[in-house]
Amino acid sequence: MKIPSQNFIVKGTVYPFDVMFSLNQTDDELTAYLRGKTKNYKRSVKELALSSTSQGKSLMTNENQTIVRLIKFDDSPQQKGYLTHEIFHACSFILHEAGVEYKFDISDEAYAYLIGWLTQEFYSNLKTKK
Repeated sequence: MKIPSQNFIVKGTVYPFDVMFSLNQTDDELTAYLRGKTKNYKRSVKELALSSTSQGKSLMTNENQTIVRLIKFDDSPQQKGYLTHEIFHACSFILHEAGVEYKFDISDEAYAYLIGWLTQEFYSNLKTKK
Protein backbone atom coordinates (compact mmCIF):
# COMPACT_ATOMS: atom_id res chain seq x y z
CA MET A 1 0.00 0.00 0.00
CA LYS A 2 1.40 3.40 -0.99
CA ILE A 3 1.21 6.35 1.35
CA PRO A 4 1.00 9.68 -0.49
CA SER A 5 2.51 12.91 0.77
CA GLN A 6 0.06 14.33 3.30
CA ASN A 7 -0.46 16.38 6.38
CA PHE A 8 -3.28 16.21 8.92
CA ILE A 9 -4.07 17.36 12.44
CA VAL A 10 -5.47 15.19 15.20
CA LYS A 11 -7.41 17.43 17.56
CA GLY A 12 -6.70 16.97 21.25
CA THR A 13 -9.66 15.83 23.32
CA VAL A 14 -8.90 15.03 26.95
CA TYR A 15 -5.70 17.09 26.75
CA PRO A 16 -6.07 20.35 24.81
CA PHE A 17 -3.07 19.77 22.55
CA ASP A 18 -3.36 18.97 18.85
CA VAL A 19 -0.87 16.77 16.99
CA MET A 20 0.03 17.46 13.38
CA PHE A 21 1.37 14.59 11.29
CA SER A 22 3.54 15.28 8.24
CA LEU A 23 4.07 12.20 6.09
CA ASN A 24 6.36 11.94 3.09
CA GLN A 25 6.45 15.71 2.66
CA THR A 26 9.56 17.41 1.33
CA ASP A 27 11.01 20.32 3.28
CA ASP A 28 9.44 22.66 0.70
CA GLU A 29 6.00 21.03 0.99
CA LEU A 30 6.06 21.18 4.78
CA THR A 31 7.31 24.78 4.77
CA ALA A 32 4.53 25.84 2.38
CA TYR A 33 1.90 24.09 4.50
CA LEU A 34 3.08 25.61 7.76
CA ARG A 35 3.49 29.10 6.35
CA GLY A 36 -0.01 28.84 4.93
CA LYS A 37 -1.37 28.13 8.41
CA THR A 38 0.48 30.74 10.45
CA LYS A 39 3.75 32.67 10.52
CA ASN A 40 4.44 31.28 14.02
CA TYR A 41 5.59 27.98 12.54
CA LYS A 42 8.62 29.51 10.81
CA ARG A 43 11.01 28.40 13.57
CA SER A 44 9.58 24.88 13.61
CA VAL A 45 10.19 24.30 9.90
CA LYS A 46 13.93 24.63 10.44
CA GLU A 47 13.82 22.38 13.51
CA LEU A 48 11.91 19.72 11.59
CA ALA A 49 14.56 19.41 8.88
CA LEU A 50 15.98 15.89 8.85
CA SER A 51 19.39 14.58 7.95
CA SER A 52 19.72 11.94 5.25
CA THR A 53 19.92 9.23 7.94
CA SER A 54 16.92 10.38 10.01
CA GLN A 55 13.55 8.69 9.58
CA GLY A 56 11.41 10.99 11.68
CA LYS A 57 11.22 13.72 14.25
CA SER A 58 8.78 15.11 16.78
CA LEU A 59 8.68 18.43 18.55
CA MET A 60 6.35 20.72 20.43
CA THR A 61 6.36 24.33 19.29
CA ASN A 62 6.22 27.39 21.51
CA GLU A 63 2.49 27.45 20.73
CA ASN A 64 2.09 23.92 22.21
CA GLN A 65 1.48 22.42 18.76
CA THR A 66 3.02 18.97 18.55
CA ILE A 67 4.38 18.00 15.15
CA VAL A 68 5.32 14.47 14.09
CA ARG A 69 7.24 14.20 10.83
CA LEU A 70 8.03 10.98 8.97
CA ILE A 71 9.69 11.41 5.59
CA LYS A 72 9.67 7.86 4.22
CA PHE A 73 6.52 6.46 5.76
CA ASP A 74 5.03 3.34 4.19
CA ASP A 75 3.22 0.22 5.36
CA SER A 76 6.37 -1.64 6.42
CA PRO A 77 6.88 -2.92 9.96
CA GLN A 78 10.04 -0.81 10.23
CA GLN A 79 8.19 2.42 9.39
CA LYS A 80 5.36 1.51 11.76
CA GLY A 81 8.04 1.16 14.44
CA TYR A 82 9.32 4.67 13.66
CA LEU A 83 5.74 5.95 13.89
CA THR A 84 5.29 4.36 17.32
CA HIS A 85 8.59 5.87 18.45
CA GLU A 86 7.53 9.38 17.37
CA ILE A 87 4.02 9.00 18.85
CA PHE A 88 5.63 8.16 22.19
CA HIS A 89 7.60 11.42 22.00
CA ALA A 90 4.44 13.35 21.09
CA CYS A 91 2.61 11.85 24.07
CA SER A 92 5.54 12.69 26.35
CA PHE A 93 5.41 16.34 25.25
CA ILE A 94 1.65 16.55 25.78
CA LEU A 95 1.61 14.84 29.16
CA HIS A 96 4.57 16.90 30.38
CA GLU A 97 2.66 20.08 29.50
CA ALA A 98 -0.37 18.68 31.34
CA GLY A 99 1.78 18.07 34.42
CA VAL A 100 1.89 14.28 34.12
CA GLU A 101 5.42 12.92 34.47
CA TYR A 102 6.14 9.30 33.64
CA LYS A 103 6.39 7.07 36.69
CA PHE A 104 5.84 3.34 36.50
CA ASP A 105 2.65 2.24 38.32
CA ILE A 106 1.58 5.87 38.71
CA SER A 107 1.22 7.39 35.26
CA ASP A 108 2.05 4.55 32.86
CA GLU A 109 -1.64 3.98 32.07
CA ALA A 110 -2.05 7.65 31.09
CA TYR A 111 0.83 7.22 28.63
CA ALA A 112 -0.51 3.90 27.34
CA TYR A 113 -4.02 5.24 26.74
CA LEU A 114 -2.79 8.39 25.01
CA ILE A 115 -0.41 6.40 22.78
CA GLY A 116 -3.21 3.99 21.87
CA TRP A 117 -5.71 6.78 21.16
CA LEU A 118 -3.26 8.83 19.10
CA THR A 119 -2.28 5.74 17.08
CA GLN A 120 -5.96 4.98 16.35
CA GLU A 121 -6.54 8.59 15.29
CA PHE A 122 -3.45 8.48 13.08
CA TYR A 123 -4.73 5.45 11.16
CA SER A 124 -8.26 6.87 11.00
CA ASN A 125 -6.89 9.98 9.23
CA LEU A 126 -4.25 8.27 7.06
CA LYS A 127 -4.89 8.43 3.30
CA THR A 128 -3.56 5.55 1.20
CA LYS A 129 -3.25 4.71 -2.48
CA LYS A 130 -3.98 1.23 -3.75
